Amino acid sequence: MQELKSLECQIDTWKKLKLKVDDLEFLVTAAIEEDQESSDAELAGEFKDLEAAMCALQLTTLLAGEYDRSGAILTINAGAGGTDAQDWAEILLR
Repeated sequence: MQELKSLECQIDTWKKLKLKVDDLEFLVTAAIEEDQESSDAELAGEFKDLEAAMCALQLTTLLAGEYDRSGAILTINAGAGGTDAQDWAEILLR
């Protein structure tokens, strides 16, 4: 069931991204046909939104391996650096 839900979520994400691309394509076509310079700011904002969505999808795709959904255990050791290294390790741990 978890895998099914995950796949459905991925499909929804792709569908939303396709809708954004289609909407942006329509806006660009309409702006070109009507020769409107006033829509430049709106198009730039839409492009930034699309770019952010694509970057998020790219990261999700890169982290879609078998073990990427699992948690991780991180340890920080000061090593042989003395007091400064211990302080830095505590700062990183916080």
